[in-house]
Amino acid sequence: MKRILLGVLLIASTSIFAVDIVNKDKKPYRIQYDDAGTKHEEIINPGKQLSSICGECSVYISGIGRFQAAGSDKIVIQNGAVTVE
Repeated sequence: MKRILLGVLLIASTSIFAVDIVNKDKKPYRIQYDDAGTKHEEIINPGKQLSSICGECSVYISGIGRFQAAGSDKIVIQNGAVTVE
């Protein structure tokens, strides 16, 4: 029982401290990121958010550049630029 509880707590804590990406622009962007050795490629549409993509990763946003993010960082795309909050 203690192992099950510990497992649930670990899963919950990693999703609490995970990187999010928010697109506040009016156009979609192609996103590439590497999460623990697994490469992902997605499109983030205008006004949308990708939640909990990784705990720590390098994120490439097509047409903008590459960014490092970890923990509870939020990558915000706005006016063709990125801020990491």
